Amino acid sequence: MKKTLVVTMALALLATAALAQSGFHGKGHGGGQMQMGQHPQCAGPHHGKGPNQGMSKLLMFADEIGLTDDQQEKIKTLSLEHKMAMVDLHATAKKTNLQVKALMTDDAPESEVLRAMEKASQAKFEISKAKYLQRQQCLGFLTDEQQDKLKELRQDRRGQRFEGKGDGRRKSFRDGRHGR
Repeated sequence: MKKTLVVTMALALLATAALAQSGFHGKGHGGGQMQMGQHPQCAGPHHGKGPNQGMSKLLMFADEIGLTDDQQEKIKTLSLEHKMAMVDLHATAKKTNLQVKALMTDDAPESEVLRAMEKASQAKFEISKAKYLQRQQCLGFLTDEQQDKLKELRQDRRGQRFEGKGDGRRKSFRDGRHGR
């Protein structure tokens, strides 16, 4: 019973990690699958974007928020450093997931599987931490006024995405409506 529970939990962890690695993030507003980097927000939470998509998009708004050449150069440099570091972090995460899978198929001792699962979770945490720290560092390059303008732009873009989407209720087969 205990081993079945551990195996079930491990499979759930691996499935989640596999979906995260593949870039699948559910249905988008258009009804299709969203791939990494599709969200138009900049400098926001990394909604499954590939390495550093959020901060790279910050440069798209350079004129609108008034970034200086120096700020743009700092962001570009930090973005490149972050992308390079993320390659290693993602490789580590993938390796730890493969180790967990191998141990589970080899019927390794429970303690060994759990240790490998902890390493896999830690690798995923390191990716999240690196993204957060890079975002904070990038935002540190901006003045308070620029950060306020960036927040305003993000809110405007969110509002544009949700305009004209109907009454917000989900259509279902139960109430006789199909599709969108």
